[in-house]
Amino acid sequence: MRTPRKVAVTGATGFIGTNILNIFTRQGVEVKALCRPRSAGIRPDLPGIQWIEGCIEDQHSLEDLISGVEAVVHCAGIVRAKRHQDFFEVNTKGTKNLMGALKETGLNGRLILISSMAARHPWISPYAKSKSEAEREVRDGSPVPWTIIRPPAVYGPGDRAILPFFRAMEKGVALIPAPASNRFSLIHVVDLAEAVLDACTCTRVLQKRIEIHDGTPEGYAWTDVIETFEQVRGRKVISVVLPPAFLRIAGFVGLAFSRLSSRPVMLTPWKVRELLHPDWVCTNHVENHGLSWTPRITLKIALENGLIG
Repeated sequence: MRTPRKVAVTGATGFIGTNILNIFTRQGVEVKALCRPRSAGIRPDLPGIQWIEGCIEDQHSLEDLISGVEAVVHCAGIVRAKRHQDFFEVNTKGTKNLMGALKETGLNGRLILISSMAARHPWISPYAKSKSEAEREVRDGSPVPWTIIRPPAVYGPGDRAILPFFRAMEKGVALIPAPASNRFSLIHVVDLAEAVLDACTCTRVLQKRIEIHDGTPEGYAWTDVIETFEQVRGRKVISVVLPPAFLRIAGFVGLAFSRLSSRPVMLTPWKVRELLHPDWVCTNHVENHGLSWTPRITLKIALENGLIG
């Protein structure tokens, strides 16, 4: 694949953004990375990065960020919030602000939006709807060629959402937060970052919305994940399926705690609806999405090589 010369990245200090910076700078790509002033202490110490202080809510800092680059990777967003509206302020309105900045600067390049599989079902949660509306902002408002990437569940070093499940299995217990038959795709964050790098120059994915996974076409059931873990680690794991009613109660408790403490939490009623959805398997993979990229890290490989977190 051809390597872009200079790229702008939003959400650069987050889980996915940090790994994108790692892959890009390793390939000699110059990166302009957006970060809030208060995040100075968590900026990755990597060569070839120009940090632009600002935020996705400020179009002027976005204009500074994207000036002179070949591609823009937009992965800024939130997955947890205290209020429904917070998802739309960041995920949707932030994307709209970026469209405005692209129009003002007259960028001669392309846009890569890191969306979510949740955007397939905007009715399921405010997060899903905010990501679906962000996609619409790009499709209807981008003045430059675009590619939308919908990753499934992303895991790897720096992840905080899926890692607790693996840590529990290390202690001999698998707490399954959904019916065990539910199926979902996975992708390791390094594979995702490499796919994004390819999308920055690949012409076959322009004006496309693509879904990518780790090379397992049918995805995984929770039982598949547990069996893979047992095979690699060589020991049995006790499975505990958490009933939907328990999860719903836990979601309301999480929401109440969030509102009382003014701190966003992951487990809320709308997150429970996402967990209980039976099918989060990618629908179009390497056979028809057009990237030169192919995934390298299955769940088994990640477990064997200590690439979980």
